[in-house]
Amino acid sequence: MSENLKSVNYGLEKIFEGAQDFLPLLGTDYVEFYVGNAKQAAHFYKTAFGFQSLAYAGLETGVRDRASYVLKQDKIRIVLTTALNSKSPIGEHVKKHGDGVKVIALWVEDARSAYEETTKRGAKSYFEPVVEKDENGEVVRAGIYGAYGETVFVFVERKNYNGTFLPGYKEWKSDYNPEPVGLKFIDHMVGNTGWNRMNEAVKWFEDVMGFVNFLSFDDKQITTEYSALMSKVMSNGNGRIKFPINEPANGKKRSQIEEYLDFYEDEGVQHIAVATDDIITTVADMRSRGIEFLSTPPQAYYDAIPDRLKDHMHKFKEDINELQKLGIMIDADEEGYLLQIFTKPIEDRPTLFFEVIQRMGARGFGAGNFKALFESIEIKFGSIDNFILRTGKGSNLVQFDIENVALEFSKPGPNKLDNIGFALAMEYLRNLGYTGAKPDVHINRICSEERLGLFDNKSSDVKKHQRLMEITTALNLNLTDIIFIKLKIICFS
Repeated sequence: MSENLKSVNYGLEKIFEGAQDFLPLLGTDYVEFYVGNAKQAAHFYKTAFGFQSLAYAGLETGVRDRASYVLKQDKIRIVLTTALNSKSPIGEHVKKHGDGVKVIALWVEDARSAYEETTKRGAKSYFEPVVEKDENGEVVRAGIYGAYGETVFVFVERKNYNGTFLPGYKEWKSDYNPEPVGLKFIDHMVGNTGWNRMNEAVKWFEDVMGFVNFLSFDDKQITTEYSALMSKVMSNGNGRIKFPINEPANGKKRSQIEEYLDFYEDEGVQHIAVATDDIITTVADMRSRGIEFLSTPPQAYYDAIPDRLKDHMHKFKEDINELQKLGIMIDADEEGYLLQIFTKPIEDRPTLFFEVIQRMGARGFGAGNFKALFESIEIKFGSIDNFILRTGKGSNLVQFDIENVALEFSKPGPNKLDNIGFALAMEYLRNLGYTGAKPDVHINRICSEERLGLFDNKSSDVKKHQRLMEITTALNLNLTDIIFIKLKIICFS
């Protein structure tokens, strides 16, 4: 093992012997998002992620059913496409899923061969090979439906093309081009599948694409107190194209995977991981531009970093304090270590998000960080208990009932859940097992003369609350504990 760990750059040599070679892939050509407003989305990705204007197709280029803006940063190209009429399948896709990934375009030497090899192995055709030409040469493209949801793979052969992007697009010149944030290339893209669907998707990648499953995580490795998932990582031979596949697993509460499936209303791409050579600078820049990341892991997480890095610790270049300030996570494997962080969902629906990753020799996926990822998500979305415990002395939930909690989740303030209104908050609480019954009913039943004898049947609600206050004071409990006691009375009686 090298004493000097460097950022991983995948070449064309084969590194995963289990992968088949019938489908040589050179890299990710572009990723196309179907969005509600491509012009506004383009401005967002330029401003927040540091992408640059590259190409455009729409009314000005003779296209009347859609508008597409192409953005570029180093080796990353994204296409943002919106419908221009109500009958477009693009609009139907957005109506059902919200903004999300539709096309994963893969760069190949021979698009016709890629199409033939995959379709004869069972892939469903999206479109047959087509030759697109303009004054800059020709591009051959062909498409197949993927392993999950409505996501499709498009093979792109551009060895005979010298244009800006593709025929039909014109160069997009803009006076507004913010500086890049240091994103280099797409490291991997994660797909979420439904219950018991992961192995089926894995087999599809093995049989149709010739990929190999080189890494697996079960629900014992990726689990929290509330949720769990299982994941398998698929890769082509040279490691340039990697697709981790998730499915939910049984946990106490609903997992982020289930949330995704509910709000996306299907399987699909959960997140895109983009590589950088300097994650501290990249993340600091993104934060300054308004990108929000998941909550910083607890102090204990960073205290344990030396033990987790083990032999790599003496080669560790970054300042752990700086990583902690930014909420960046650290993990290691036999080859080295990696640094990663996850954005909050970038859409109103809790679906698509991004990962920023820096690989210092490591080729893994931060298995130890999956747990931290989902715990961070659940602090925001999944755990009522965590919410109650961090509410503190300033809470107005002393007179707790389900409506008050729903109000706290839905009204502006420190406890507001993203994209949650009162009605949805009530439904959310009911799904977690909290009933709509008033706590005073249960307090009467549990603390009455017939049970604990703390209240008589004639006591007012105010007196009952005062009595609870006296009890908690005597037991050296605080206001949060009162709320928690009331919750337990409701939930376990």
